[in-house]
Amino acid sequence: MGLVGIILAAAVSTTASPGGEAVAFRNVDVLVVDSADRPLFRSSRDYLLREAQNPTGQVVRYDPVARRVLLSTAGPEYWVRCAELMPMQASCPATPAKPATRSIRIPRSTEPNGPEHASRGLPACPGDPRCPKSD
Repeated sequence: MGLVGIILAAAVSTTASPGGEAVAFRNVDVLVVDSADRPLFRSSRDYLLREAQNPTGQVVRYDPVARRVLLSTAGPEYWVRCAELMPMQASCPATPAKPATRSIRIPRSTEPNGPEHASRGLPACPGDPRCPKSD
């Protein structure tokens, strides 16, 4: 394995395996999104971790580009954005790495303005009959 291979392996291991950090929510509940970053439902910590089959709340995978963490260990992917979590050392650090280039983002008029808008009409779990149910 060459030097480039070693560097790539080190980079993948740090972003893919965050070291078993446990998540802590900033608020009572969070917006849960899927792998395509589409809102699924709002949830309390206990309900989300039960549905994600992750009782200790360990980060399964960290996506530094989208700034979100995967919490589900089996079944559907349940992601939570870093903005809704307390900062952690390896996953969702308090100050995200700055991008190499500067860019601006112009939202489309149909795009949600924030997490409050994105979660409108979504089930609030537990309690809503539309919430996911584990077997």
